[in-house]
Amino acid sequence: MRKNFTMTDIKIVISILCKHLNHLYNVSLKAENFRLAKYNKSEVQNVKTFWRLLSRMVDVNSENTVTYVKSYFLKVLKYKSLHFYSLPEDMSCGSRELLIALAYLIANEFLNNRIQDIINKSVFNPNKQSHSSPDTSSDSKEDSNIVVKQIKNNEDLENMMQWIDGQIEYNNRQCWEYQEAIKKLLLKVCIDTSFKLFLLSTCFIHLKNQCKFIEQS
Repeated sequence: MRKNFTMTDIKIVISILCKHLNHLYNVSLKAENFRLAKYNKSEVQNVKTFWRLLSRMVDVNSENTVTYVKSYFLKVLKYKSLHFYSLPEDMSCGSRELLIALAYLIANEFLNNRIQDIINKSVFNPNKQSHSSPDTSSDSKEDSNIVVKQIKNNEDLENMMQWIDGQIEYNNRQCWEYQEAIKKLLLKVCIDTSFKLFLLSTCFIHLKNQCKFIEQS
């Protein structure tokens, strides 16, 4: 059954996506950027934000962002949009093409791979040691030793604990927001389904009564 999403549903999804992208790639993306790009509005900051995001998603670190991102899309991703490659170097326009390019990266698992990479490297990952190579294990131990060496007194330890508590609180808040969004979507699906079943049952009863009326007549 095809699901018809409302504008509210779409805004919720875009808002969550922006939070993910901002957290993972250190950008300042807002739902408004998506709206402007949808209509190909070429506000300078809007276009620059998308270029910055694309460059960080493909791990391009260069002053000439546009050229290197285009090169990556062409040589590595084999991206075939001529409109994308014709975008100006001064980032003066092309927000819609950049939005399409972003969708292309997400569709090709760039976002999921980034999240998975963070999970694999996390010290809270229970499978980190068992699935890592000896070189990776030694690197992770060195990283852990560096963190430990930075804790020189009780104040440093307390600050570290506060930082961890803050991260846990942030993760819990994110989980709560996702759960609320899922609840709203599920509730809408249930309401739509119940309404359709009600209409179906009403039609069935009406048809049954019509048949009885015909038989009696």
